[in-house]
Amino acid sequence: MAAGAIYQALASARDAKAYKPLDQMVAVDGIQMRLDCRGSGSPTVVLEAGASIHGIAWAWVQDEVAKFTRVCSYDRAGLGWSDSVPEQLSPQRVAEMLHTLLANGEEKPPYLMVGHSLGGIYVRAFAALYPQDVAGMVLVDSSHENQNQRLPAEFVKINATQQVAIQFCRLTAPFGLVRAVKMMDSLVAVFQLTEEEKQPLLAAMNRTPYCGAAARELNMFNAYASQPKELASLGDMPLIVLTSGYTAQEMYAELPPRSSHS
Repeated sequence: MAAGAIYQALASARDAKAYKPLDQMVAVDGIQMRLDCRGSGSPTVVLEAGASIHGIAWAWVQDEVAKFTRVCSYDRAGLGWSDSVPEQLSPQRVAEMLHTLLANGEEKPPYLMVGHSLGGIYVRAFAALYPQDVAGMVLVDSSHENQNQRLPAEFVKINATQQVAIQFCRLTAPFGLVRAVKMMDSLVAVFQLTEEEKQPLLAAMNRTPYCGAAARELNMFNAYASQPKELASLGDMPLIVLTSGYTAQEMYAELPPRSSHS
């Protein structure tokens, strides 16, 4: 265990020296968070990544949007290169930290908020807290605040399986096991990124705080999405909802058949 911990510390220091974008770190409530803003124009597009993923997942989108307006991606606490926090972060707390990050990074509203998957819940929380700063919203295959109550039980079980894997990752990452067995390589491989773009993503996911932050985020979401909520109207806020061509019926068809006593 001692040898593994030393291996993890040395490898993490090497990755930080090679990949950590020190010139884009911004102070937020006592920690440092990565903020990457490019281009010029208004409104500023703010990209919120899905669960357990940091801002580099938006690499191709951000490059294209930067051609016609200002656009920012960032890493939530504990993900990517942002410092970790010990507590579970509610959507409202994530929104508060993002608002502070943008203000301290001197990025001015109005913002066009774009959220993918779990990021959709975070940007809706942001719009509810700071409606005066939000020019519009884009939801990309967004999660829903009440989805665990609406989904078939089989999908909730799939989330539980994922949680076991993340908890294993959390417990073993400090001792270098996640890095040694290349656990993150298969996850990074699914991203349509160049090899040069994949290396910073892999380095960030191999950091010791990553699995703990991912576990806390998954635990938060499973609890949050299982509690009934009355959602406030967006009023006249401009909204675009983007979905993939992969339908719910196709997902159901891939589930294992129910047992005779299900």
